[in-house]
Amino acid sequence: MATKSSRTGTAVVVPIRSTGDAQAPQLSLLPLQIDAEFESRFATADLKKVVRARDGHFYAVKSQTVHPLLPASEYLCYQLASACQIAVPFSAVLTDSAGRYFFGSRFEGGATELTAQGPTRGLEMFKQAAKEVSAALAFDLFVGNEDRHRNNFLFRKNYQEQWAPLAIDYSRALLVRDFPNDTFPVPESSNTRSTIKLMKASGLWQGPFAIFSLSTLQGVSAEHVLHWCNEMPEQWLPQERRQLLLNWWDSPAFTERLNAIYDLL
Repeated sequence: MATKSSRTGTAVVVPIRSTGDAQAPQLSLLPLQIDAEFESRFATADLKKVVRARDGHFYAVKSQTVHPLLPASEYLCYQLASACQIAVPFSAVLTDSAGRYFFGSRFEGGATELTAQGPTRGLEMFKQAAKEVSAALAFDLFVGNEDRHRNNFLFRKNYQEQWAPLAIDYSRALLVRDFPNDTFPVPESSNTRSTIKLMKASGLWQGPFAIFSLSTLQGVSAEHVLHWCNEMPEQWLPQERRQLLLNWWDSPAFTERLNAIYDLL
């Protein structure tokens, strides 16, 4: 058991999973099996491989060979984004024949990038998705993702034939940045803050939706984060880093970071 301070200063006790703790049994992971691996054709430093899984779908995979905390960062960011009502692709823990674990983000059918649509059509897509994009950008400020730009989303038509975004790629955010001890906020010259400024200048910025995504974060407790940590392979996040994250999450520093982002917006 580990004791930490809450955001209100009241001590609470959070159980930490341990392989030797009979009171906190670990359920066996049920990861997707990788059937085939392919070298990535995408020009990114963090996406080295694409795989086909047993379910027949292809996944962009992130591994610990690029950064020890990369899979954990991606996994937690996807969970946090979903909790904030921000759409992300379906994700899963995958495993290969050697028993190694990977974070996988599924390639979604019918999704496209803005650059593939040309400037006029791309602008219309961006306008239709401005509310959701604004929410995603505010969330990016919280997790320290400094590389969110217009081409760092996927877009897909919804049931009403309107373009809706999927936020992808948190490989330079959260734990990879040494969160919560990362440099904060991300630089004003970063892609994320430049995109926010561009949206404000063009009248596309949707402030209430950005604020909503941040206010939703306030409902995410250390217990939620602990649950997600327990769903990951243990080797993705060392116990001391996990404890640091949990201790911070319900501390006043959490609220201080949120308030600082409100001021930026």
